[in-house]
Amino acid sequence: MLRYFRIFALSTVLGLGSITAMTEEAQADPVTGAIIAFTGASGIWATIGTAVLNIGLSFGLSLLSSALGGKADAARDAERPGLTLDMRGGGTVPRSFMLGFGATAGSLIYMNTWGTAEKTPNAYLVMVIALSDLPVTRVTDLMVDGRTVTYDPAAPQGGLGQAIPQYNRDGRDHLFVRIRTGNQTTADSYLTSRFAADPKLPWTAEHVGRGVAYAVVTMRWNEKLFDSVPSFLFMVEGIPLYDLRQDSTAGGSGGHRWSNPATWEYKRWPATMIYNIIRGLTCNGTWFYGGQGVDAAQLPYASWAAAASACAAGVRNRDGSIDPQFRAGGEIAVDEPPLDAIRRLLATCNGRMAESGGRFRIQLGGAPAAIFSFGDAAVIVSAEQ
Repeated sequence: MLRYFRIFALSTVLGLGSITAMTEEAQADPVTGAIIAFTGASGIWATIGTAVLNIGLSFGLSLLSSALGGKADAARDAERPGLTLDMRGGGTVPRSFMLGFGATAGSLIYMNTWGTAEKTPNAYLVMVIALSDLPVTRVTDLMVDGRTVTYDPAAPQGGLGQAIPQYNRDGRDHLFVRIRTGNQTTADSYLTSRFAADPKLPWTAEHVGRGVAYAVVTMRWNEKLFDSVPSFLFMVEGIPLYDLRQDSTAGGSGGHRWSNPATWEYKRWPATMIYNIIRGLTCNGTWFYGGQGVDAAQLPYASWAAAASACAAGVRNRDGSIDPQFRAGGEIAVDEPPLDAIRRLLATCNGRMAESGGRFRIQLGGAPAAIFSFGDAAVIVSAEQ
C-alpha cells in the first residue's frame, strides 16, 4: 500500500520504514530512555526478539493470517533504521503512522515557490512534509539542521504559520512552520491561496489530505541564513489509541469506546499498542493496518488491562523521579507485517503472548509469582511420577 495524498503519489528513497522503541525498566541508575533501534540486536535483546513470540498468531483472517503467523525476516529487519532521520522523496514510499512518542523527518509531498522579496523573485520556498498517514495527537518539538529550535505546539497556526525565532534576521522572520494533525476536513487555506491557480503544481480545495498529518514549511530566502534547504526533524505524539481500562462498557472506567475513535487518547504503553494492532487500526472508518474481525472477547480484559497497567507502573530513578516502567514509540510502515511490529513492541517490555481456545493473552516484565510449589517431602521415591 503506497501513500496517496489526494492526487499526489508520494515517494521515498527508503524502501522500508521502522519502529523505534524506548524502554525503561526499574534500575538503580536514572532511567535514560535507551533507544533500541531494532536493526540486528545483540545480547538479551536478540534473545527476546527471537524467542519471545515463537508462536503462530492465527486469527483466521483472510488478509492477516499469514502475516501474523509468519516469521520475522532478519535481512529486512537489518535494513530498517531506528528513526527516519532523512526526509524521503524520489522513490516508492509505503504509508506509515506514528505510535507513541517518536521522531520523523517525514516525506516530501509538495514543493513550490511564490512572492518577491527585496527584488528577489520566487523568494518564498514552500514544502509540504507528510508525517503520518493516520492522525496524530500533536507535534511537540522541532529540530532544524540538527539543533532544537523554539516551537510552541499551542501557538496559532494561521497565515504562514509559526515563526521560528532562531531564523529571524534584521527584524524579519525567515522560517515558518504550520502543522495539520490529520483531522482536517478542508484544504489548507494558505496553500490554496498561493497555489490553487498554479498551472503546473496546483494545490486546490480538493487537496484536503484526510487522515494525513503534515507540516507546511515556508522559508524566506536569505543567503546568510540558507545556503541550502535545511533538514527538519519533527518530534511527534502519535495516533490516539483505545485503552480498554478506560472503557466502562468493557470492564474499565471511563469514556473510551472501541466503536468511537474520537474518544481515544495518546498512549505510550506497548501493551496498548499491541492490543490496537491486533484488533485493527482504521482511518475514517476504513481498515488501515493490523487485524480484521478480531473482537474484544478474544482479548480477555483481565490479561490486557493488567499488561497496560504494568507498562504504566512507575519506577523510581536514582534522583527520586518517577518514570513509567515500559513505554514505546516510533514509526510503522504498513508494508511491515503486523506480527513483526508486534514482535518489536513485545521486545520493549519483555513481553510474551499465548493463544488458548481462540483467545490471546499477554504477560510482560519479569516472571510472575509462583502459583504452585512442592518440595522433597512431596516426592515419594517408590511411587510413579
